[in-house]
Amino acid sequence: MRNVRLFSLLGTLVTHGKEEQVDRGKNKFKTDFFLLNLFLPLTDSLRSALMRRARNNEDCIVCGVCGLLIFPTRYPAAVQFDGERASGRVELKLGCLGSRPQLLVDSLRSGRTLSLSCLSRGWYPAPIVSWSSSDGQTLTGMSLDTEDQGHSILQEVRNGVTLTAQDGLKVTCTMLNPVLQSQSEEVLTITGDFPPDVSPWLLAFWGVFPLVAMAAGIVGYFFKRKRDSIKEKQRQAGEAVCEPLMKQDEYAELKKELSGARAVNNSEWKRVQSRRTKNFSLTPGSVGPELSSGSHYWEVTLRDISKWKVGVKGKEAVLGRDSFPETGVWSLSCSPDKGYRAWLHPPFPITPSSQPERLGILLDYNEGQLTLYDPGTKPVQRLYTFNAVFTSPVLPFYE
Repeated sequence: MRNVRLFSLLGTLVTHGKEEQVDRGKNKFKTDFFLLNLFLPLTDSLRSALMRRARNNEDCIVCGVCGLLIFPTRYPAAVQFDGERASGRVELKLGCLGSRPQLLVDSLRSGRTLSLSCLSRGWYPAPIVSWSSSDGQTLTGMSLDTEDQGHSILQEVRNGVTLTAQDGLKVTCTMLNPVLQSQSEEVLTITGDFPPDVSPWLLAFWGVFPLVAMAAGIVGYFFKRKRDSIKEKQRQAGEAVCEPLMKQDEYAELKKELSGARAVNNSEWKRVQSRRTKNFSLTPGSVGPELSSGSHYWEVTLRDISKWKVGVKGKEAVLGRDSFPETGVWSLSCSPDKGYRAWLHPPFPITPSSQPERLGILLDYNEGQLTLYDPGTKPVQRLYTFNAVFTSPVLPFYE
């Protein structure tokens, strides 16, 4: 094809055989056939050949423009120039670039979760929509519903995306025509103060914490009720001991009820024994090591089960008839004439369900509690609990 060039050409739409320019505002036309403009250097012989295939417009032919009505099918192109004949194929790609995209804010929820949509009209064919942000977030758009376009082949496109908003973030929506390889884009800059991200673990914590606090309060309430009940029954038992007119069966029933109230469950007893102090034993007339912090548990085997006194005392306290908490002594005792007593002022009688042969002692120095148990019963029974404020080291003793 010497001195002959074929160009890729631009088409316009024609309705009912009449040429009509694309009107993006009306978008009303049909694709019955296309108008193809060939830009060729013309000679007299080529002009006469084109006259038989093109519209009779001498002005267009002189200036080298020839309009052909092309229907949707394949056409071979042949050109004869200076006695030589050449042929080729021309591919017509029809496309329309839509309006500049509009970025719309659809919603802002959960503090920083922002939903955007990108809207554009007048595309053919449908464009490829992509999203990007200045902070490198991975943005995946999704197609949204649009209004009905009627018989128009030009398309309205709406695409949405959800992202995490932050001040100064730039979000770009790009629409690419896959035929024309032309694109249109719009950039939105987000400004404003946004609340910080809330960790899901923090939300879970504040969701669970009230329940835990409520459960702890309920457990504490019932524990206090149980402890108050034990003290009340101990008081009633003391009155029963001191009341000679009380019927024997009433006293036995009260004693049985008191024993049940003082029972220690297995889990609590395991917790008590876990505080056992190693290499710790007491014999009559001896004292143990100084204790000034923490929790400690030890046991004392009673040599004479009918007469004994066991507990803790301050370093300067003297054991005797005035051995009360006010003088720095916290203890239980047993004697043939007085029975079992907690040494308060005045002494408080207690009623074990059976005669103890061994005592378990739990000292919680920091909490200010001294509890004595009868580990020989099934279940183990709590004999008495002293509440105190220890201000100096104490010594375990056995008399």
